Parts: sequence; C-alpha cells; structure tokens
Amino acid sequence: MDDNRFDAIARSFSRTGTRRGAVRSLASGLLAALAPAAAIAAPQAEGERRRCRANEERCGGECRRTCPPGKERDPRGCECLCIRKRCTGGKEFDPRTCRCRCPNDMHDCGETCVGKDACCPDEKECCGGCVSKDTCCTCTHKECADGSCIAKGACCAGYEACPAAPDGCCNALAGEVCSNDGCCDTLLGGAVCGGRCVDTKADKDHCGECGKGCGAGQECRGGTCACGEGAACQEGCCPPGY
Repeated sequence: MDDNRFDAIARSFSRTGTRRGAVRSLASGLLAALAPAAAIAAPQAEGERRRCRANEERCGGECRRTCPPGKERDPRGCECLCIRKRCTGGKEFDPRTCRCRCPNDMHDCGETCVGKDACCPDEKECCGGCVSKDTCCTCTHKECADGSCIAKGACCAGYEACPAAPDGCCNALAGEVCSNDGCCDTLLGGAVCGGRCVDTKADKDHCGECGKGCGAGQECRGGTCACGEGAACQEGCCPPGY
C-alpha cells in the first residue's frame, strides 16, 4: 500500500470518528490494494482451465496430442506407449514399432517365420533362392507358350525333339523338321535330303524336291530347272538361233 492511499484511509478515520467506519474503510483499502494482483493471476488460472482441442486430450493437468493408432496414454507419465498385443507364428513384439516381427535370424513369410535359408510355405526353391510355387523355375524346367512348365530336355506340345537344334526341339506346328544341322523350315522351301536341310528352290541337285537334279548348263530357279545365262548347247539348252 503506497503512502498516499494510507493517508487517505487515516483521514477517513478522523472524519467518521467511528470504529465501524474505520473497519469498513480499512477493508476497502485492502481490497483495492489486492485488486491488481488478482487481475494478474486471473488470466493464468483461466489459461490452465482452457478446453483441449479436438486432437488433444488432458493428462496431468495439461493438453497433450492424442496418441496415434496402436498407442495408448500412460497415466503415470502421460507418454504414448505401444499397446502390446499377442504375436503368433514365431514372431516377437517390437516396442519400437508397436508391431510383431520375426527374430533377426529368421525370414518373414507374412503369417509365420522360417529359417533364413528356408522358403515360405507358398514358395519353392529355385536357382539358389525362392520363387512362388506357381512360377516355372527356369533352372530346372522351361515354360511353354501355353503356360505349361515342363522339365528341361522335353519338348512342348506341338514340338518334336531335335538334338541339333539350339534348344533341342523343332516347332512342328510352324513347319519345322529336324535335320543334322538343326531345324529345317519346310514352309520356306526347305527339305531334309540325306539328313541335310537344303533349299529346294535353289539347290541344283535337289531342285523342287530331293534327288531331282538339273542338267548341264541348267540352274534351279524357284524349284524349277532352267537354262543358265550363256549356256552351251547341251541337254536342251541352246542359245537362240543356234
């Protein structure tokens, strides 16, 4: 209380001259002196009582952000802790991620754990690794055009075995036949003559078909024997006007 206010209260005592008036004046003075302090404390109390936002919740007298999914509020320290759950399939609960995980020495197969070198129940071993059971492993098998998976060395449907072919098979449906030098394409005029694939459209010894040779001075054109350019007059091939 400052000196001026105290003097004012003292003068009021002298004017009223009564004990009751003095008490009333003293009480008014004290309330006036305490009013600024109450005004300062009021906003602080109001701030402590503020309502939490939609994404907050009250804990320990303060508003804290709502815990994310998989976590819950620890009432003792207000931290967000993982909600522990029971793990199956050999998995262990990881408090850092709040999830079930396989031990470090095992492989995660989704619902279960297997050894590091083992394949999951829906997989099979292939080329030193693991692939889906529905996948054709090209290390031990080969996949045909129709989607079938057959053992290496065998031929797909519509193919015939041919040891001289790069993959051991010729496409019979496409007109290929096996020869000593590989697959012979008969649709392009090829034929197997004496075990060798020849072009019957141009081969003089097998013109049009195996064993049909052209005479002297003739050549095979499109599977037909014909006189060559500048041929001598022999076996029916004579220059004009001879």
